[in-house]
Amino acid sequence: VAESSPAEMGKALASLRTGPSPADAIYTSSDECAIALLDAAREAGVSVPDELALASAVDSSILRVTNPPVTGVFLHPRDIGARAVESLTDLIARKDPDCQLPPLDSTRTLIPTRVLVRASTAMEANR
Repeated sequence: VAESSPAEMGKALASLRTGPSPADAIYTSSDECAIALLDAAREAGVSVPDELALASAVDSSILRVTNPPVTGVFLHPRDIGARAVESLTDLIARKDPDCQLPPLDSTRTLIPTRVLVRASTAMEANR
């Protein structure tokens, strides 16, 4: 979905919930999309989490206070920022012709994330 407006999320929800196998879980790309989708579900009479589990790829404080609170992925933004600064500083230092640093050993950095499970994904056990 190009934007996270309630109207667009309503269309997306309707599309995902129709057909022989309606979606019973949606993972959004942002907290804004999750909130708009939660509103769209409420307007469509779709119960979160009883009929639809909802989670966001990005956690924010607003997801803790929605009704129900939405599951999100905590990305550790301070760690990401610190690693980015460290990498950039290292790359700048290597441009110096007198640099004595060893060659870079990796171009990939993994920073662990954490799923914060909240009520939006507490579906009934029989589903």
